[in-house]
Amino acid sequence: MAERQAAMGEAPAEQLQTLKDVLLRWEANRFVQQRPPNDADDELRELRFAVFAQVSRLNHSCAPSADVGYVFQPFQSGSAVPDDGKSVVRAMRDLDAGEALEINYGPPQLLEWPLARRREFLQAQNGFLCQCRRCRDEANAQRREDP
Repeated sequence: MAERQAAMGEAPAEQLQTLKDVLLRWEANRFVQQRPPNDADDELRELRFAVFAQVSRLNHSCAPSADVGYVFQPFQSGSAVPDDGKSVVRAMRDLDAGEALEINYGPPQLLEWPLARRREFLQAQNGFLCQCRRCRDEANAQRREDP
């Protein structure tokens, strides 16, 4: 079957699954970097993506304790230089000793969405069913309400 798929230009299912897994991992760990809004060439704004070794290890939460910002530095065309940009992680509230830094993997408005919509988005865009404390608490509350 795999030979027939290859002859027809189709990838075997396991290759497609591997590709999907890699792309979902990229989506979950990449951060958008943009030029500041008052750049002179604002109309030529381009999206750039970066993976930060430490920041990409932060877990997601629908009640995040931290936010990720960026320090823009001019992009050096044709290079992937570590100094092309820097990320800044800031606590959004006072944290207890040993409390994990957790960030929102989705758009800012995700935090306002109901449980089902948040989970659907994160499953489709990042490949995981959210099990953060907020989602677990809301799911348990829904189960108690539904007879």
